[in-house]
Amino acid sequence: MRLTICFAVTLLIAGCGDEKPAEPTHQDSQKSVMPDATAVSVTNGQAIYVQSCLLCHQHDGGGVPDMQPPLVDSAIAGGDADVLIDLVLRGIGGKPPSLPASGKYAMVMPGVPQLTDQQIADLLTYIRQEYVQAGPISPVEVAAVRAKLE
Repeated sequence: MRLTICFAVTLLIAGCGDEKPAEPTHQDSQKSVMPDATAVSVTNGQAIYVQSCLLCHQHDGGGVPDMQPPLVDSAIAGGDADVLIDLVLRGIGGKPPSLPASGKYAMVMPGVPQLTDQQIADLLTYIRQEYVQAGPISPVEVAAVRAKLE
């Protein structure tokens, strides 16, 4: 009996070493190591993207050549959050208050001011995570930009 207890204690001590947890491997998704709140935002944002953006910007974020710009590696999508939020709230190329269309992609992109601050934050967090590897956007940031536009 004493030998069994000693063996069990030895195994327990051996299993409680100073080993570090395994680092994520290349096969582990970056999303699996995101904070829970951001993961929820990305999931919700993906649903909004499918409903509101997919037709023009496509599943892979590649856009439509000479019509709608790609989101993949987009300087706008990955850049200043206020500029991106403004663009989504007002749209491009439609009636004022939309931003004017310019350059190679002169198609109209409707704004989505009817979405809540949380929905826009979720959508942009998804786009930034999925296509440009940029940080999340908060509903507070969206509210601040919306307030400036009103």
